Amino acid sequence: MTHLRIVISCVSFETVKVVDPILHYNADRAYLIYSSKKEPYVDFLNEVSSRLEEENIPFETVKIYTNDFNAVLREVRNIIKKEKEAFNHVYVNIGAGPQVYSSAAI
Repeated sequence: MTHLRIVISCVSFETVKVVDPILHYNADRAYLIYSSKKEPYVDFLNEVSSRLEEENIPFETVKIYTNDFNAVLREVRNIIKKEKEAFNHVYVNIGAGPQVYSSAAI
């Protein structure tokens, strides 16, 4: 049985803090949590998505309000639960995104 490496990240203005950990852990799949499809935020989501496509890393985008502690906690927990049930290894990037996201993701 193959155990996939999953990385959960919050897309922020610092795209390097999102992309580098995904590459570092040689992720088999990534979850990109983001808050808005409005300018300029969508540009950062597009940049991260483009980089992951270049590296052939599949990803899923998850739109939630990243300053809502309970929403973030619920979503990160649901992703972890789903991936752990599939016996995958899950890494949560707490170094990017707003402080509320980081607190809930911890």
